[in-house]
Parts: sequence; C-alpha cells; structure tokens
Amino acid sequence: MKHNIFLKALCACLLLPLLAAEEGEAPEVEEALIEEESAVDKSLQRTFVIIAPSHEYDLNPHTANFSTEAQFLTGLYEGLYSYDPKTLGPVPALAESYKVSRNKKRWTFTIRADAASSDGSPITADSVRSSWLRLLSTPEAPYASLLDCIAGAAAYRTGSADESAVGISARNPSTLVVDLNTPTAHLPRILCHHAFAAVLPISSNVYFWPAARGALCLPKIHITGMPSMWPSRSFRCSSVTLSPRTPSALMQGKWTGF
Repeated sequence: MKHNIFLKALCACLLLPLLAAEEGEAPEVEEALIEEESAVDKSLQRTFVIIAPSHEYDLNPHTANFSTEAQFLTGLYEGLYSYDPKTLGPVPALAESYKVSRNKKRWTFTIRADAASSDGSPITADSVRSSWLRLLSTPEAPYASLLDCIAGAAAYRTGSADESAVGISARNPSTLVVDLNTPTAHLPRILCHHAFAAVLPISSNVYFWPAARGALCLPKIHITGMPSMWPSRSFRCSSVTLSPRTPSALMQGKWTGF
C-alpha cells in the first residue's frame, strides 16, 4: 500500500510541471536557465583555456609525445584525416576523397584544392609525402613505426633502404598514392594523429620556428582560428590558450627547430 502511494506521489511531481508548461507557464527551472544564459557575457566564451601539467613542451609534431602537446598540435597541423570532435573517428581533412584498389593495398588520395597553411602556402601531395619521409627518417619519432604498414617504410626507417623504396608517391600536386604491404582498413584512423600531418618548410632545412629560445620565458601559448582555411566550417571558439601550471616549463631546451 505504501509503495503504491509513493508511486502516485512521484507521478504527480513529474506531471505537474509538464501540465503547467502546457498551460503556458514556463517551469521555474527553465526560467532560471534563461536568466543565467542572458547574464553570461558571450565574449568570455571565445577563448578555450587549457591548464596543463608542467613539463618540457615539444611542438615538433614528429617527436611530440605528451597528450598536452597533442591538444595543440592537432589544431596547429592537419593531415589527410582529423578527429571527429564527438566520436574521435576519422573525418576528411586535407584529403578531399580517396579510392582503394581491388586488392586493398593501394590507396589514392585527392588533396583539397584549397589546402594551405596559415600563411597561404599551398599544401600538396608532395607536402604530405615529404613530411612522412622526414618522420620516418627521424630516429626519436615515437609514432613513425605506425607507417610500417606502407611498403618499404620499415626498411627506410631502420636505415636498410633509401626513400625511393618507400611506397609513397605524389602523382601530381593533388594526388597522393600510398602502397601498402597488406590491406590496412584502419589506415584513416592512424592518419588522424598529428605525427602524420603535413609540415611545410619555413626556410631551407627548417620546418619549425621555435616559440622560445635560450632564456626566453614564454608563460603561455595562444593560437587563433583561421576561418579562411576552412570557409565551410563554423568557428565557435576563436582561440585556444595553453597555460602550464609552472610558466618556466615552456623555456626548456626542447623548443628547437627541426
């Protein structure tokens, strides 16, 4: 009996606010949310601030290994694929489309015609090829072995073959061809990672302009969105700031060019 009374009371509590809403009276909770939203200064929501642990920060996408570095590098650099912000599955980035051969061992990617860096320099199929070869030739690159599914990549990475043996070729500025050792259905998931992004040279043999040198102390890193790079996308958050708990962590020796 007591159980039935409890259920009836619970139903009444749930139905009364709904009935009031149907009669045109907004529930108190909804009114509170409306007041709270109108009171928030939306300009304060334009910068996403990350309070990160203190450690040496490496912004070389080929050698960076910390998740805090990955948070920034994923925004600074882009590869053939990127992460879906909700599912973390692969979504096209530099790759406009792709085709897989019948034996599933050759992938042909078409690079977006408007692919470019923030300074307007075009990103081509050869930009991706050169970046991957540079990654494979970097001894301290922690994720380079993930490209061993590509024909000749492991041999080149370990120094037993030259780059001509690697199954990565730029057929033309917009077409990248990748030959695999065996069918690799999860290749797009691998290529989401920042280590496989296209990195353009700033000058001869320099591919990264250091944000800090010597005794220079950089208290935080701040990057802003580039809507011109993705005109079809909506940038609700215009900038991101990384603020370490100890600012001096950003002046360590790993902030060097490569």
